[in-house]
Amino acid sequence: MSYGVGLDYLTVEKVAELLVVKSEVIEGYLYAGELPGIKTGEEWRIEVEDLKEFITGLMADQEKEKEFKQHQPQEVAIDWTLDECGNCGELGIINKESHPFCSSDCQEVADLGFQAL
Repeated sequence: MSYGVGLDYLTVEKVAELLVVKSEVIEGYLYAGELPGIKTGEEWRIEVEDLKEFITGLMADQEKEKEFKQHQPQEVAIDWTLDECGNCGELGIINKESHPFCSSDCQEVADLGFQAL
């Protein structure tokens, strides 16, 4: 699935939106080499698989995860992961086991037995 940039790459802005932080936070991780990315001119592109590995690494290191969460203006579930919605396929921060949907609308549609078009 393409996530808006071509292939499986995301912009800094999209990653920031997904992780509920400011773009500057993501750029900091890119410049520090903690999040792999490709710089094309003035803009960064982050491969989805690299972002998933970054998230896994954060979750494996409690200090890093705690530091990262300080940048988030709202609470994100402890068991979060980057994955596709179980109904519409939209990429987002979800819990694949207990709540595999990107929104309550997708949850309701799935509960009714329909799938997004």
